[in-house]
Amino acid sequence: MPNSQMSRRALLSTAWAGAAVLLANGGLEVRPAQAASKKVLVIGTDISDINFLDATRQFTYSGPIPIRAAYESLMTMAPGDYETLQPLLATKWERVDNGNAWVFHLRDGVKFSTGNPFTAEDVKFSFDRLQNWKEDPAELAGNFKSTDIIDPRTVKITLVDKSQPLLNLLVSPTFVIMDSKAATAHGATSGPETPKTDKASEWLNQNSVGTGPYIIRQWERNSQVVLERNVQYWRRPAPFERIVIRHIPESTTQVLALKRGDLDAALNLTPPQLDSLKGQAGIRLVQGTSLAQPGAGQEGSPAGRGLCHRL
Repeated sequence: MPNSQMSRRALLSTAWAGAAVLLANGGLEVRPAQAASKKVLVIGTDISDINFLDATRQFTYSGPIPIRAAYESLMTMAPGDYETLQPLLATKWERVDNGNAWVFHLRDGVKFSTGNPFTAEDVKFSFDRLQNWKEDPAELAGNFKSTDIIDPRTVKITLVDKSQPLLNLLVSPTFVIMDSKAATAHGATSGPETPKTDKASEWLNQNSVGTGPYIIRQWERNSQVVLERNVQYWRRPAPFERIVIRHIPESTTQVLALKRGDLDAALNLTPPQLDSLKGQAGIRLVQGTSLAQPGAGQEGSPAGRGLCHRL
């Protein structure tokens, strides 16, 4: 896949994952009185494309919603701003070795949901496992020559071709960081023989080992994904104790469920459906910048879907 296409795929995934960032960090503007009584957030959307919740192997459009809630990357972007890179698990970075490599300085004091501390070993393990699975997501790491540990808080990524971009790719959900100790304990490997030796995917489809505000607790394909608040989270506590992402493929059904109060948020509504809900008591529409372009094919469409939630 050409690098421009890979970059667009990565950023489209980031845009679609913006819903997860909004929900995880209180983007639905939950008021204190609501937060005290509202413990569970129920989202309706089409999640039929999810084939893995093992973050290394996930490469679909709706997968980043739970993945981004449970895992974090070295850097991020704010929802709606897909140009400005912001620190996340890395606090700063610089180019070295005559432009052939990047050095990342890692945030101190971060713990995984398991309670294990976040270190450079986890970055190397996650990126090596990604490369060595040699599945679709590995294409985004095709320009990685190596990921090397300088010290427990510093990691270096050396490129095959220094003229190709790196930083915008690292925002993608493909490059989230998992707890290497916990993953290894459940059969994960990161070496060249990973496709033959790694036995962790089934477990990682039902459990997460990330640093995000939520933990994946259950995935029933074409039914639902259940997330629970991560009490180890290094930033402010997530606003909900639990999030349930229900598989509702038809947008008309989402609208009806939203009106009945069976859903707190719907993500797949069409422009006419969103227009029909404008001004309706108890319902709010959230709009933001999209990477989808008018006339774009299927690849661009998910980033432009509507987000509608109850007040």
